[in-house]
Amino acid sequence: MHSSARIVTVGDVGSIGHYHVGDEAMLDGLLHATTRLAGMLDTDWTVVSRSPLVTADRNRVRAVPTLGFADAYDDAGRGALLAEAERLVATEPSRWESDAPPAWVPTLRALRDGDALVIAGGGNLNSHWPGLVLERLALSRFAAAAGVPWALSSQTIGPTLDPPHDAYVGEILRGAALVGVREDASRRRALELGVPEDRVACVLDDATGVEPVPPAIPPPPGPFVAATFDPHGFAARGAGVEPVAHQLARVARDAGCTLVLVPHVGSVAGSAPPAAEDVTVAGHIAAAVGDRAPVHVAALPSPGEAAWWAARARIVVSSRYHPVVFALTHGTPALFVHQDDYTRTKGEGALAHYGMDRWSLAFDDALGGALTSVGQELLRAESSTRAQIDDRRTALAAARDAFHRRLAGVCAPGA
Repeated sequence: MHSSARIVTVGDVGSIGHYHVGDEAMLDGLLHATTRLAGMLDTDWTVVSRSPLVTADRNRVRAVPTLGFADAYDDAGRGALLAEAERLVATEPSRWESDAPPAWVPTLRALRDGDALVIAGGGNLNSHWPGLVLERLALSRFAAAAGVPWALSSQTIGPTLDPPHDAYVGEILRGAALVGVREDASRRRALELGVPEDRVACVLDDATGVEPVPPAIPPPPGPFVAATFDPHGFAARGAGVEPVAHQLARVARDAGCTLVLVPHVGSVAGSAPPAAEDVTVAGHIAAAVGDRAPVHVAALPSPGEAAWWAARARIVVSSRYHPVVFALTHGTPALFVHQDDYTRTKGEGALAHYGMDRWSLAFDDALGGALTSVGQELLRAESSTRAQIDDRRTALAAARDAFHRRLAGVCAPGA
C-alpha cells in the first residue's frame, strides 16, 4: 500500500528554444494546488515533458518523455505513431515495456503503475495543434487500457475542431472522470461533444495558483503600465510594431508611468533564439517608443516573475493570454488584444470570470488607433475596475479550490 497518489500529468512543457511562460505556469499552478490546499492529497507527480531533464530541474518532479506526436512533421508521421499506440493498447499492459519503442517505456511504465492521468491546462485541444491532440488521445487510451482514470484541468476546447480532431477530443473528454474548462464557450463545446454536465466544471485557469516572485533584475522606480505582445498578430497582417508602440507610449506617458514590456515566449540560456518571438518584439517596440515615454524591457520571466509584473502594474495590455490571467488574479485591470477567434475565446473567457469582457480589443482596431483611447479609458476606470475584480476574486478562487478537491478525489489511490 503506497501513501502518495501517483499522478502522471501531461502539459505542453519542457521546451528550451521555445520557453512559454503560460504553459509552464499552468503546470506550476496544478502541481502546487495540493500544497495550497494543505492536507488535500499527498501526491507523487510524474510529468510528461518534451525535455524531461529540463522539467525535472525546473519543477523538482520526476519527468518522462512525450510519445513524440508534437514533433512529428505531418499527418503521416502522426498516423504512424497512433497506429503504434493502438497496437500496444491492444496488448496486455504487462507487455508494454518489452513491446514498446524504447523511448516510450518510462512513460508507459509510469502510466501503467499510476493512480491517475491528469491532462494539464492549455488551449491545445484544437485542430491548430494536431500533434498535441493525438498525444493526449494516445495517453488517455493507454490509461483506459491500464484501468487508470483521467481528468482534464483548465482547458480551452477548440474553438477550431475539424474532423477527425473533433472525434478524438470527444473521445478524450467523454472518457474523463472530470473535465475542467476555463471558459463558458468551452463548457458548451464539451457538452456538445457528449460529456455529462455533472462532469464539466468551468473554473479559473490553473496559472492563477502561481505566487508572484520579484524579478531578479530590479524593476524601474515608480508606477508602470505592463505590456506583452507576440509577433503573430503583426506577422499575419504584414504590420510593423510602430502603431502599437506609439500608442502604448502615449498611454504610459499621459499616466505618468514607465512602459514595461514583459515578454512571454522566447529562448533560455544555452539554446538558439527563435527567429521572432516576444523577446524580439519587445525590443522592437522599445526602439519604436524611443524618447516618447520611459521604457523598460523585462527579462524573459519565470511564471512567478510574470505574475509579479502583472500584479504590480497599474494596468496590463496584452495580446497574450496569461498576462491577463495573472493581472486579474491579483486585482489589476487588463486590456486583452485578440488576434483571431481562438485568442478571443481565451481572452474574453478570462475577462468574463470577473465581468470584465468589455475590455477586449481586436488587433486590427488596436493597429488603427483604438489602443490609445481604450487604454486611457481603462486607466480612468482603474479604481472602479479594481473594486469589481476584488468583489469576485474570493469566490472564484474558492471555486477553483473546490475543483481541485474534486480532482484530488479522482486521483486518490483506489478511487
